[in-house]
Amino acid sequence: MKIIRLLDVETFRELQPINEDTDSTTLKKVLYNAQESKIQEFLGTALYKKVLDLVDTGDITNPQNAIYKTLLDDYVRKVLSYWGYVEAIPHMTYQFTDKGVQQRDGNHSRNADRAAVKEKMGNARNAAEFQTSLMIEWLCDKSANIPEYSDIDDAGIAANTKPYFSGMELGYGEDYDRDLLERPAN
Repeated sequence: MKIIRLLDVETFRELQPINEDTDSTTLKKVLYNAQESKIQEFLGTALYKKVLDLVDTGDITNPQNAIYKTLLDDYVRKVLSYWGYVEAIPHMTYQFTDKGVQQRDGNHSRNADRAAVKEKMGNARNAAEFQTSLMIEWLCDKSANIPEYSDIDDAGIAANTKPYFSGMELGYGEDYDRDLLERPAN
């Protein structure tokens, strides 16, 4: 299986707050995982395969493929950098050692502060969802010129046009029991 990368590590570092000391091999893996999951999810398999093929063959630079080049340069790479950052945070924060999962701290390790990582990931996810919404809006505006966007590949998925994910709050927070007890009886 040939791996075609839509974003290189150097450009990723330019677009996101990624330290030069961060392991490039790990970043390549993280970017590829984000590309395969998130970019394919939001482009749909047919358009995703089309972009990969154009990049692989070098035909992305041909004048007749200008709309795909715009998609790649102005949207896909930026969206991939944001989703790659979301995926990279746990890999930059945690490492697997013989002592278990540890948080990186220079040359030393200490127990991970899960709340801080969760907050950072939430902020990164919000930015990724916003950038994805801009790409989807552009794709919807240009869909007449990009037939693959509305195609459903026999072995693939249709494009997801909803970039925002929101979970459901069930009310089981700290004050849940107190709220139940303080409710007036009917």
